[in-house]
Amino acid sequence: MKTKMMILAASAVIASAAPSHAATIASEDFEGGASGWSDNKSEDPGANTGGFTKHLGRFGQGAVVSKTFTLSGTQSFLDIAFDLYRIDTWDSEYFIATATDPLGNSKEFRTGPYLNSDGAANYVYGFPGSTDRIVPLSFIFNTTATSFTLTFSSTLNQDFSDESWGVDNLLITDDLTGVPGAVPEPSTWAMLILGFGVLGGALRRSRGASESLTYA
Repeated sequence: MKTKMMILAASAVIASAAPSHAATIASEDFEGGASGWSDNKSEDPGANTGGFTKHLGRFGQGAVVSKTFTLSGTQSFLDIAFDLYRIDTWDSEYFIATATDPLGNSKEFRTGPYLNSDGAANYVYGFPGSTDRIVPLSFIFNTTATSFTLTFSSTLNQDFSDESWGVDNLLITDDLTGVPGAVPEPSTWAMLILGFGVLGGALRRSRGASESLTYA
C-alpha cells in the first residue's frame, strides 16, 4: 500500500510539471457565414480548381474588418493562423493583420508585396489576366489580457471588383506554457527530477519486496 501511494504521489508531481496543451480560442471556416465581425460579408466562389471555399470577404480598397475575442487572461501568448485569399489584380500591395488588447499591447503582421502573377493560375473570380492565390499565414501575439481584437486590412487602392482579399480557416489558440520554444523554468525541471526520482525509488522498493517472498 505504501509503495502504491508513493507511485501515485510521484505521478502527480510529474503531471503538475508537464506543459499544458494549447486551448482553442476560435475556429472559423465561414461555411455557415460570418458572425461577430465588424463586417460579416462572406462569399462562396462556387466550384473551382484552386481550393477556394466560402470565406470572409471579399474586401477591397479601404476595407477594415475586425472582431474581439474573449480570453482566459492566464495565457502568455496567442497563435493566430488563417488563409489569406489574394484575389485578382494585386500590384505590389500588402495585407495587414493587427492584434491589440486592452493592456496596450499591439502587433502588426504585414505580408507582401503580392503580385497578380504570383501563385498558380487559379482564376477563381475570373478577372482577365489575373490569378487568385491561397496564402497560409500565422503569427504570435503576446498577451495576458482577458480579450483581444483582431483586425484585417490591406494597402489595396482599387475596388474589390478589381482587386480584393478574403480570409478563411481562422484558428486562434493560446498556451499557458509561455513563449513557444522556451526552455522550461528551473522549478519545472526540479519537479520533474523529483517526480522521476520518487517513482524510481518506489519501483525499486516494489521489486525488492517481490524478490523477498518465499514459497513453501
